[in-house]
Amino acid sequence: MIESAWLVYLKHKKSTVEVRVVEIKGTFNLPKIMNKPENEVEVRHVEVAKFNYRDLVLNAATVVKRASPVYIYTLSAKDSLTAIGSCGPDYIISKATDDIYSVAFLKECTRVSLISQRIAYGVYFLATRHLGFAQAKMLDLRELSLPAFIVSYTKDGSPMYSVAIGAFPSRDIAKSFMNSQNWNEIEEKVRLYPREYTACVAGCE
Repeated sequence: MIESAWLVYLKHKKSTVEVRVVEIKGTFNLPKIMNKPENEVEVRHVEVAKFNYRDLVLNAATVVKRASPVYIYTLSAKDSLTAIGSCGPDYIISKATDDIYSVAFLKECTRVSLISQRIAYGVYFLATRHLGFAQAKMLDLRELSLPAFIVSYTKDGSPMYSVAIGAFPSRDIAKSFMNSQNWNEIEEKVRLYPREYTACVAGCE
């Protein structure tokens, strides 16, 4: 009943935001619409004409398997936009400093002439067995221009979903990001207090 209420909330309040699920397991799978069966795939390309951090956050990948490979680059705003335009829509972008961004791609991006980091660190926000609840909180956080996404994994044989904020190449950068946030304001607007700890969120062993 609770999960159904969250899905109604998503349908009416978040109707303008597209939720895409990306699952990596050896090979790259294209984005999936959450209400479709897993074997149905809809291809969508994101075209961004100018750098707008909020828009890029809203259009980023939504679900990543914790053990999936990632390819992380530290780039300027201009280079981030170029990389996303060249390498496709399945990315996570996180603001590290005023004009430096961490861009994590969910498949290898050969058009970026830099060596990528392969493990992403972020701030864990919550853990739940209910995907609909995790999706609602992720979208709330994205509306605050926070780079939230869902980390999926298995615990005791059952699927689990954690909401994470940020995908950075090191734990130190993730901690700096965490310490820069106003968690009281986030709690008030999202109506849930974060777990507030940093750890590996993608590319984990």
